[in-house]
Amino acid sequence: MQVFSPFNNFLRVYLKPKNNCVLELYKKLNENSAVQYLIGIGSILFISFICFLFIDIIGYHVVALVLLLVVSILAMFFKILPVVIVAVLSALIWTSYLFSRN
Repeated sequence: MQVFSPFNNFLRVYLKPKNNCVLELYKKLNENSAVQYLIGIGSILFISFICFLFIDIIGYHVVALVLLLVVSILAMFFKILPVVIVAVLSALIWTSYLFSRN
């Protein structure tokens, strides 16, 4: 079953055959869901750690926007279930930021 993604059309139309390695990498990423889970959870944890370092400067509202941006970017490339898990994880992380401030 092929998953529709606007990025698939971009890869087919705009990449030349010499850049076929990017297309192959995207296909391998789309086929292996365990890698999607690892990349998604790892990216949310990494970004939340970076936000934790600057929480006093940027505030927890900006942290929410940054985590939403990361989830939105991951949603363009990953399947549904890894994105839902990453979204729940980011909501739990943001809630811990919110309660740690009070």
